[in-house]
Amino acid sequence: MNNLLQKELNANKISHAYLFESANTETALEDIKEFVCKIFGNEGLDNNPDFFLILPDDKTLKIEQVRQMQKDIVIKPIRFEKKIFVLHNADKMTEQSQNCILKTLEEPPEYAIIILNVTNSDKLIETILSRVKKIKLDFSQENIKEYPEIERIINNIEVLDTYDLLKTADFFTENKDDIMDILNYMLKYCEKKLHKSVLSVGEKNDNILVDRLVKIIEVVDNSINDLNRNCNFNMVIDNMLMSIAEN
Repeated sequence: MNNLLQKELNANKISHAYLFESANTETALEDIKEFVCKIFGNEGLDNNPDFFLILPDDKTLKIEQVRQMQKDIVIKPIRFEKKIFVLHNADKMTEQSQNCILKTLEEPPEYAIIILNVTNSDKLIETILSRVKKIKLDFSQENIKEYPEIERIINNIEVLDTYDLLKTADFFTENKDDIMDILNYMLKYCEKKLHKSVLSVGEKNDNILVDRLVKIIEVVDNSINDLNRNCNFNMVIDNMLMSIAEN
């Protein structure tokens, strides 16, 4: 966990609002959850009535979600001294959402902590940035585990049929404990391959491959969000593979 956060925990000087910025918001989310767990005295987050994880709805964080958070935040904590709200991929807030949440950041309840998890803080309005403590997280590429099976799937995506893709569900199930690392690697590998495809010239199937990679990135991103919502693991993976196959 970030050294600054550990110092704040040790000194019991927790801020009311944080902004975590990282190129990998999924890995950052794991750091945030570790931080939140320690605030709660190392209690788990499952079924914790004082912890709220807010995820984008259809690619954006809508004003309705922020308004619901504002309704929840005025209710005092049920079990702990703090009530913590994490807005995942908060740079996907609409302009309305940003203006709406600003009111809460200006005068939050004393027991509330709001954490924004973003890839690009430049997408947030300056008045929000001035009211949060910024934590920059950098995850070394050297520490990212590679998954050859993922590379095999993506490299052969144009020839794999539905049956072949569904058979790969066994790989995801066997590595369930590392699923977030695997899906994030899948995103990064697709993005890398997409970049190379866009730069290439004269290839007959370039446009087809680009469209397919874009779709895979969207499907995998949605699957990560579904897993963060605690949706059924097998159903998420099966739906992901079916969606990729249908593309």
